[in-house]
Amino acid sequence: MNRIICGFSLLEVMLTITLFSVLLAIAVPQYHSRMMTEEIKNAVSEAEGIILSAKSLALSAGKPLWIDIRTSETGNKRRIWRVILHRNKQFSPQDIIREITGSYYPDVVLMSGLTTQQIRIDHLTGRPGANGYLQFFLRQSPEQMVKVLISYGAGRVRTCGVGEVHYGFSAC
Repeated sequence: MNRIICGFSLLEVMLTITLFSVLLAIAVPQYHSRMMTEEIKNAVSEAEGIILSAKSLALSAGKPLWIDIRTSETGNKRRIWRVILHRNKQFSPQDIIREITGSYYPDVVLMSGLTTQQIRIDHLTGRPGANGYLQFFLRQSPEQMVKVLISYGAGRVRTCGVGEVHYGFSAC
């Protein structure tokens, strides 16, 4: 009499569950950290992209453009930031050309170090009409900051990590 045994033993099932639990405990925090890194890199790249495209669009259209940096409080005491490229000095929603908002990047904080919260992009030179920076960091790690530097004199826009390399951006 040959007996055929099918299925798994209790020991095999427990060993498999334990192994998967250990793998998940290791993988989930690394995945979350990677998602945060990509979130800040995307926010910084989009902000830099708005400024660079504003320079190009102002030159090609032959009309000045404006970039507004705005913040507002939400019900849960979080500040939502917006970087808005628009056509006229007086902001109007129908004049928006391009916009990024912090609601798409909930873990990224924006601090403005600009001399004004509205930057005029000159239509003859493409230069931004203000000196300063936009500084980004994650809520969980405010010591790792990335700056988008804006220079009126040279008309340059450059991105760098504050003090050292952060998120793949070279040090300032």
